[in-house]
Amino acid sequence: MQERVSLPSLPPELWICIHRLAIEDISPHEFLDPVYSTPATPDQLDDHSVRRFLKVSLSLVSVCRLWNRLAQELLYENVWLTDTRRWASLSAALQRPDIARHVRSLRLSTTCYEHNVEALRYCPQVEVLVQPELPHPELLYAAPSVPLPLLHSLRHLYWVESQGSSAILDKVLSAAPNLEHIFLTSPATIIGIRSASTPIELPNLPHLKSLVLTWLHMEHAFAILRNDLQHLTHLTVNLSDFTRDTALSLPALTSLAFVGLSGPARVPYPTICAHCPALRELRYNASLFSEPPAAGQTAPALTYIQLYLSAPRLHRPAYSHFLRFFEAPAFAALERVVLEGFGWAYLARRVKLGAGPLRARGCRVEFSADGDYHPP
Repeated sequence: MQERVSLPSLPPELWICIHRLAIEDISPHEFLDPVYSTPATPDQLDDHSVRRFLKVSLSLVSVCRLWNRLAQELLYENVWLTDTRRWASLSAALQRPDIARHVRSLRLSTTCYEHNVEALRYCPQVEVLVQPELPHPELLYAAPSVPLPLLHSLRHLYWVESQGSSAILDKVLSAAPNLEHIFLTSPATIIGIRSASTPIELPNLPHLKSLVLTWLHMEHAFAILRNDLQHLTHLTVNLSDFTRDTALSLPALTSLAFVGLSGPARVPYPTICAHCPALRELRYNASLFSEPPAAGQTAPALTYIQLYLSAPRLHRPAYSHFLRFFEAPAFAALERVVLEGFGWAYLARRVKLGAGPLRARGCRVEFSADGDYHPP
């Protein structure tokens, strides 16, 4: 017979702290950093990570009555609207103020607009809102004219934008004046993209600090970037969307990442130097060509550049001169260059990358895929 183990007598507040420590590395709230080192789908849009969190949280609930009561707080922090058959019981729980007050993030339904609106009404204090990709046919996602409550606590928005979800997106943006981070992307299927004739309207968001725009229709990205983004500090965007607007002004931007390969497009250092004077960090794919700064231009705050390379796309000799680009006076403030990805390891066995001159002036050149490798 298995010996019964007694739990130590601890205050409930301490047990809650222990529970949080046990799940903090898999909690969806641990993945809210707006800066991504490589173009990857954030964990907020990954079903697997949420399922794992819920599984571990449920295991805490089943230990004993005390843990069952205490772990309810952890379970209801992340609410996922999935199966409509369970909506009645979930709705009843969310109508209880003692439960609804724990809800920090909502993962919206992909098939029932009414359930999403109802959940937001019960939980207006939600901090994180996630809209996953909608299934097909998208006609399942009806959008009646139902107002949303004010979402003053909403700080993080992760959204797969499509024709089916566009109606509620506009309402969420209007109801959340304190948004700090927005992640917008398009579905994997082109058929789901919202029509370019109805661009996304971004209201005045004075607290918006970070913005991620990936694979949106060009007109939508352009409409968003034309807004007042004077306080934006972090931006991840397709290169072609960034280069389209010559009047772009991002005076507070400190971190910029380009995603996607845009054919003949070039990394526009003249635009970066002219419109992003506070930029400290820049990330992009090393297979892109770079347009050098104009005469007299400098990047006075740019201290960090990360160059991602999964597979070399240029002829090998081109990479032997690659780092010489950053020896120009415009990059005098540069302190660190990180070569990210296994493509650099492939090249290092075939060409000399020429990191010596940069190192001689005090700039660190690192290779992130292998801690023992140092570019020659």
